[in-house]
Parts: sequence; structure tokens; C-alpha cells
Amino acid sequence: METKCQPMIQIWIDTEQKIASFHEVAGLNPFCCYSREQFMSYTFALTEEGFRFM
Repeated sequence: METKCQPMIQIWIDTEQKIASFHEVAGLNPFCCYSREQFMSYTFALTEEGFRFM
């Protein structure tokens, strides 16, 4: 039996327009975070890259 990991949180990303969303948005690609540390690191990296958050 296969065990599937569930993400702690997902962030939807639009790399062309540099938009990140914490809720599902049609047409954006989800990025799965599996720990608080991964989530904090990823959102900090997006901020440094100039992403806007919705």
C-alpha cells in the first residue's frame, strides 16, 4: 500500500508575473511545503525575488 504525504501548506506561484498566493488560484502552479521551516524559507526567498503576495 502506497503512503502519500500531505503538504502542510501550498503556495500557488506565477513566475511570469511574480505573484504568490496562499489560496488556490486557477492557472497558477502549486508548491507544496511539508514543514514550517520549508514554508518560511520559501516565502522569504520569494520576497527576495520580488514576488507579490495575494
